Amino acid sequence: MIKLVHFLHRKFPEIFGENEYETLLKEIEEERNEIIGLAIERALLLLPETVGHLIANHIAMSKMNSAFYTDHPEFRDKKDIVASVIEMVEGQNPHLTGDYQAILAKAVPVIKDRIKITEGLNTTTVSEPNREFHGVV
Repeated sequence: MIKLVHFLHRKFPEIFGENEYETLLKEIEEERNEIIGLAIERALLLLPETVGHLIANHIAMSKMNSAFYTDHPEFRDKKDIVASVIEMVEGQNPHLTGDYQAILAKAVPVIKDRIKITEGLNTTTVSEPNREFHGVV
C-alpha cells in the first residue's frame, strides 16, 4: 500500500499534494500498527492455552513413560535402544503417529530382539586398529 502511495505521489503530484501525501502515509502507518497490535494481542491471548496443552501433553507422556518402564523393567538400562526402536517403528508406521500405545505395542518385540542382538557385543573394549599399509601397493 505504501509503495502504491509513493508511486501515485511521484506520477501524479497534482492529485497527491504534499499535505495529502503525508496525511495518507500517517494513516497507513497508524492502521498498520493497529493491525500488528491486534495480531500480537491474539497471539498473547493464545499463549496460556498453548502452554496448558504442552504441560498436559508432557504429563501424559511422562505417565506413559513411567508405565512403560514399570511394565518392562528389563528395558530400563537400555533406554538408547528403546528410543531408537520407537523412532524407527514410528517412522515405519506414519498412520500411527500420535497413537503411542500402538507404537509401543509394535516396538516391544523389536526392542527385545535388538537387546538380544546387542547383549553379545563388547562395546567397552576397543582394540587399536592396524594402520600400517605394507604391501598394499
